[in-house]
Amino acid sequence: MGADKAMNKQYEVHSPATRRSVATELERLEGHCVHCSEVQFNASRRWAIYHYGIGVTTILFAVLASVAYFGDLPKLAGALTTLVAMLAALITFMKSSERACAHKIAADQYMALYNESRIFREIRLFHACDDQAAIAGLEAFTKRQNELDQASPTALQRDEDKANGAAPTESAPSSPPEPPVAKTARIAALWQKAQALLRK
Repeated sequence: MGADKAMNKQYEVHSPATRRSVATELERLEGHCVHCSEVQFNASRRWAIYHYGIGVTTILFAVLASVAYFGDLPKLAGALTTLVAMLAALITFMKSSERACAHKIAADQYMALYNESRIFREIRLFHACDDQAAIAGLEAFTKRQNELDQASPTALQRDEDKANGAAPTESAPSSPPEPPVAKTARIAALWQKAQALLRK
């Protein structure tokens, strides 16, 4: 009997209007977190593509430079070696791997905040806390969101457009990708032309 009265007294401090307001604000926060997480994931993928694209290209040109050197094509070997050095300097200057990791960390932090806010809103808010605890929880989540917004690396507009489901404003319609066989044949033809020009 005493336990029932104590429980009823505890739930008397609950205000449905306050909890609904807190739940509404938490839903807005969660939507913001989902959007920002997707933007950061897009930026992380973009920088990862830059990193691996430049890295693989550098390795390819290094191999071609070695082939040219042992094939008695010193001019071509020198040009390719210079190009390899320029690409290596570029990837070091851009720090694309570090940027990709930074965006990935920010995306994970936004998703972690989203999950914690969702659990608090769906479980604790209506079943395990009073008005004061609900408001304190909202303030804590809002503070973490503001800190994430300030600390997160800046993404490009194309990452925002992709997260919004819109086509990037600065990009033109892309042509179909070149088949691998055709691409290999084209590279071989250019290689033969370079050898012919250097032997003249």
